[in-house]
Amino acid sequence: MLNDCANMVQIQGNTFIVSGGASGLGKGVVEVFIGKGAKVTILDVNEIEGYKLQDRFPGQVLFPGKVDITDPAAVEKALNQVSENPEFSRFSGAVLCAGIMSVGLIAALREHSAPYGVQDMDAFKRMLEVNVLGSFNVAQKVSERMILQDSDPTNEGERGVIVLTSSYTSTDGQRGSIGYSTTKGALSSMVLPMARDLAPYGIRVNAVAPGVFLTPINDSFVNERSKCGEFPQRPGRPEEFGAFVEHIFLNEMINGAVLRQDAALRGAISIE
Repeated sequence: MLNDCANMVQIQGNTFIVSGGASGLGKGVVEVFIGKGAKVTILDVNEIEGYKLQDRFPGQVLFPGKVDITDPAAVEKALNQVSENPEFSRFSGAVLCAGIMSVGLIAALREHSAPYGVQDMDAFKRMLEVNVLGSFNVAQKVSERMILQDSDPTNEGERGVIVLTSSYTSTDGQRGSIGYSTTKGALSSMVLPMARDLAPYGIRVNAVAPGVFLTPINDSFVNERSKCGEFPQRPGRPEEFGAFVEHIFLNEMINGAVLRQDAALRGAISIE
């Protein structure tokens, strides 16, 4: 039963890592988890917003300073810093939301290039570094610590949960999203083998593939009135993403899955 607390990772009273937690979907997770009585460590490059959240939720949010998730040494240093704080040192899971987006076409010639232009190769490489390698880096560092830390598993042996952030574009790539879609497809492909790798330690791994949400990454083309789903015909809100992630933590049978949260958004879309 979902209300059998001994058989699930609880949000209340536990500590979690959220990469990209200073804004967008990650901030939505932070706010939902804080509202449920959790403590959250934020890994993010956005120092201004990171410290704002730490000040807003004293004792519940820890921001160890700017962290580039693509740098293994930087992530290790941040987690070592967190381990020195007894209130945050043992954590029950991680939500990996940090990501960047660059748009562009594989070929951008003549009149068919508007409005994107060609996909810049350096920007593509940086997306791969952040969205794929950065997520892998944090998942690896966090899972190692969850395995080694002195903590009591649930009655069924669960020690923690890792949730990655994919995208509807991983399967429904849009015009101009070839680079971004590639990175999210790669991230989705990590979920099942990662879940199998960590299963012996009682750690579940899943990903959410959100549709169009109201986040800074989408600010240039989405607002509250945009129609971008079958129903509801609006963008998602970060707190809805956070609530969905919460359910994944609470439902022990969800493992090795990439779950869509997109209001039935499918195929090529035109956001109005």
